[in-house]
Amino acid sequence: MSRPELQDSLKFAEHYTHPDFPLYKATSLSADADYSEAIAFFVNGVEDDPQCQNNLAIFFALGIHYQQDLEKARTLLISAIELKLPQAYFNLGLLEHYRLIPRTASTLHRFTSALSLGIKEASYYLGQHEERNISHADFDGNAMDRSEAFGDARVRSLRYYAVAADVGHVLALTRMGDIYHSEMEVRDDALAMKYYSQAAQKDHLPAMFSAATLLTRGYSPRLSVTETDKSAFYIHEECDPERITALQAIIIEKTRDPEAAITLLNRAWNIHRSVEALEMMGDIRKEEKDYRAAGAFYMTGMHKGSITCLAKCGEMFLICDEIRSKTIARDLFKQFKTRLAESRILNPKMLELTEMINSYKEALKPIPRKKKKVDGDSDKTAE
Repeated sequence: MSRPELQDSLKFAEHYTHPDFPLYKATSLSADADYSEAIAFFVNGVEDDPQCQNNLAIFFALGIHYQQDLEKARTLLISAIELKLPQAYFNLGLLEHYRLIPRTASTLHRFTSALSLGIKEASYYLGQHEERNISHADFDGNAMDRSEAFGDARVRSLRYYAVAADVGHVLALTRMGDIYHSEMEVRDDALAMKYYSQAAQKDHLPAMFSAATLLTRGYSPRLSVTETDKSAFYIHEECDPERITALQAIIIEKTRDPEAAITLLNRAWNIHRSVEALEMMGDIRKEEKDYRAAGAFYMTGMHKGSITCLAKCGEMFLICDEIRSKTIARDLFKQFKTRLAESRILNPKMLELTEMINSYKEALKPIPRKKKKVDGDSDKTAE
């Protein structure tokens, strides 16, 4: 059985290994490494040592050294749980959460127990559970009741996420950034930037993209005329809305830092080879009207297989005087349309690029050549 594509958070299990093997505690397990000596140690203690049971379960779950056997991993983790090993609660909860093995009525309890025993990363999954309450609960009563129920569940989820974020859990940090960036009730882009930056420092790709976006656009703390709202930046109540809006605009402009965004995205490209990072760097340079630099990013992305970079690179061959070529632009636009038809991807971004290409229809028309006059074609003089 082949090793499944596992989400990053499952790899936390790889860090909870036996203290006699600090190498494995500090680094992720590798499918190519030789763990024979460590496994022999774990097998020798599997009968009564919960750490050994937990560690062997990790090898079976990930399909390293052994053929993947999720049921064997489950059995070993249950044995370790019976001996009250905190990591085992967490690891079994992960396998069930990501449905690598069937969920049970005890799945949520795994994380609650792990948290109570000191595994703070488990708090992220309890926050996820509260978010499902927000999205799926069928609240009774009027709109005010629903609003209060939503607010209570959101407060609980943020409290759980904060516990996991405090120990550097990148998914919790990123989720807190998303909440503070997108939900109007608590929106605070400055606070979102704080969480995104912490996750980005750990090279978490979604957080790197989100932080780069805020650096490009600028960000402001949440403003409020309520002095008791301690989570917001206090604005005196005599300030009129226009002055508050002007103040926000100043703050946003001062926090814009496209070069810092480029540095972050360049790191995302170097570490993750993310084509989206190339496209975002191209977009930043295009906004600065540095079309040659933008074209270089788009072209690299195009060669790495990006459909969107095909269209954007074609546009650079029309608007950049140094590399202007209608022939190349026309060919790249044609490739984009062919690839788009083959992929059957239809989303707002692709529609926007299609409209962009159509807007250049007139500019792409070849200039008609003047006909050369042939001898004898001159106007005859009247007799």
